[in-house]
Amino acid sequence: MSQGAPPDGEWFRRLADHGALVFFILRVQPDLAFEFINDALESQIGVTAGEALADPAAVLGRIDAASAGRLAEALALPPGSETTVELVWRHRDGHERASRIRAWSRQRDDGSVVLEGTARDITQLREAEIELQLSEKRHRLMAENAWEVIWTMAMDTTITYVSPAVEQARGMTPEEAMGQSLAEALTPESVQIALGYFQQLFEAQENGAELPHFHGEVDFYRKDGSVMSADLQVIPHVDDDGHIIELLGVSRDISERKRVEAELRKSEERARLMAENAWEIIWTAGPDGTATYINAAVERVRGITVEQAMDQPLEQIYAPSSADSIRTYFGDLHAAIRNGEKPPVYREEHEQYRADGSIMVSETQVIPHLDPDGRLVEIIGVTRDISERKKAESDLRRSEERYRLLAENAWDVVWTMDMDARITYVSPSIHRVLGITPEEAMFATLRQTLTPQSEASVLDYFRRLWAAIENGTEPPVLRDEHEYRRSDGSTLIGELQIVPNRDADGRVVEVLGVTRDISQRKAFEAELLRLAVTDALTGVWNRRHGEQLFQAELTDARETGRPLTLLMLDIDHFKSINDRYGHQAGDRVLIEVSRRLQGGLPSTGVVARWGGEEFVILLRDADIEDAVVTAEKLRGLIADNVFVDAGLVTASIGAAELTAGDDLDSWLAHADEALYKAKRSGRNAVRAY
Repeated sequence: MSQGAPPDGEWFRRLADHGALVFFILRVQPDLAFEFINDALESQIGVTAGEALADPAAVLGRIDAASAGRLAEALALPPGSETTVELVWRHRDGHERASRIRAWSRQRDDGSVVLEGTARDITQLREAEIELQLSEKRHRLMAENAWEVIWTMAMDTTITYVSPAVEQARGMTPEEAMGQSLAEALTPESVQIALGYFQQLFEAQENGAELPHFHGEVDFYRKDGSVMSADLQVIPHVDDDGHIIELLGVSRDISERKRVEAELRKSEERARLMAENAWEIIWTAGPDGTATYINAAVERVRGITVEQAMDQPLEQIYAPSSADSIRTYFGDLHAAIRNGEKPPVYREEHEQYRADGSIMVSETQVIPHLDPDGRLVEIIGVTRDISERKKAESDLRRSEERYRLLAENAWDVVWTMDMDARITYVSPSIHRVLGITPEEAMFATLRQTLTPQSEASVLDYFRRLWAAIENGTEPPVLRDEHEYRRSDGSTLIGELQIVPNRDADGRVVEVLGVTRDISQRKAFEAELLRLAVTDALTGVWNRRHGEQLFQAELTDARETGRPLTLLMLDIDHFKSINDRYGHQAGDRVLIEVSRRLQGGLPSTGVVARWGGEEFVILLRDADIEDAVVTAEKLRGLIADNVFVDAGLVTASIGAAELTAGDDLDSWLAHADEALYKAKRSGRNAVRAY
């Protein structure tokens, strides 16, 4: 049990005794001492509640130096104020633990000042935040050290970020580049290209179509007024609702490449291109696709000699889908040349075979070389090994998504499943929620962890998920409430969310799940509902709910024509009972009357306390004769049995059957009039309207 005297409220005591939050009351004036702290303290910093109550230094002395100032500010908090601080503690086992403290300062009538609050363990959250910061730092370092100019643009064309590479590319600082408008940064022709792309974006978003990416060549102005040609790629960055947040762009200076392309008509064109791309595989092929040259980089990238590479057909170089893509390009290229059209440029990612049979992912760009008459002379290709980059991108994306979900749901059960339906991870919180270890959970079946109805719901979701994956449609997301089995045989209500996780190619590679225990919330909701519709003293329906119920029954009776009768009951001389025996005895009489009424009613009857000593009873399928018989029975149950607290008690009852012209108010008025007939006849009587 918790140490010290917790604040009033049974719910608070249960929460303090069994929750993961540390609840505390710390007196700060006139002296420093814990007046209450629960047992969750030990799980956070290794100090028992008893030790804390005996000596506050056992807790406060474990604050690290960097947190001491924040602790001092919290202790000096003026009465009536509140604060939230994060503190780092030295756990008894030697490890550092972090907590988020929320506290309120209050001055008591005796002049003492206390801090009342809670402490939540946020160690895992801080570790996840640090990992996220490191990830963001790595991405920023990559952007700031890239050869390409990386930039972001808001949808009002305001440049929001430019990488330092702009100094090398355009001779200006990132700040200068961010201050330029489109007209200042681009040549007029390139401004029109940019505006055309914006128009495509807006039309696609308005029509709900897939947002286009941009990849093309544009011309930028350098600071000195000269023109720089750039290979520009633009990708729209969207939020969860599909709205464009910003544009992400990569500009590569291709001025030199453009110059080389112009010189390809000269005798040194091929040698110059090879020299500038020595790290990639440079190759050329004749118009029929036969290889005419491959540089030595093929040995480093694919592990085969130049001679072997020259003799390989497409089927030995590329995986089937990649080989088909290249054949299609050659067909399109020859068709364009025959039709006098501009030959297409090819840039695609492929899967290529290495000498050991393994697969490498490559990016291949193909440039058709035409003579002045427009005839195809040769094809020049550049192939770059991007296997490590693709793997790193995929791993990073999956890792960041997993860590993000873990950080956001640290108090929930987080789990992952691979595409072979094997559970690959379950968070330690499974033990707190279901009473089993992560290892046990990873080998448990759905039937062992879910009740039959919930098991069927989850199985149905997975059937829909596998069908969507097989059909290439959008995989569904699940968010629903389910009933779980605990290891002790009890059950709890959990909110389950399942989200498919995709790799860089959009393929679903695993399923991420989060289970949240909402049993306490559901119990609170049920209790609130009960309190909203019942009388607090007697437990029968209260007047507000009774009116709603009677109105619904009245409407139904109008439609079905079945009889419906109200009984209005008033305890005789109830004021005398209160005056003679006291109000507590009067309350017990009301409770006993309610019990006798409920016990004496037929299954078609309901009772509501209307106020004070007055009750209204509705009898379904009962005409006035039936109702009078029931009323006499109820009157006898009250009058013929002695009450422990008040001796003999009687009641008067008025009965009114629903008639064609009645609404609820007139119906109640008729029953009330019948009640007063019973009162005037000497009480302890039943009268009909």
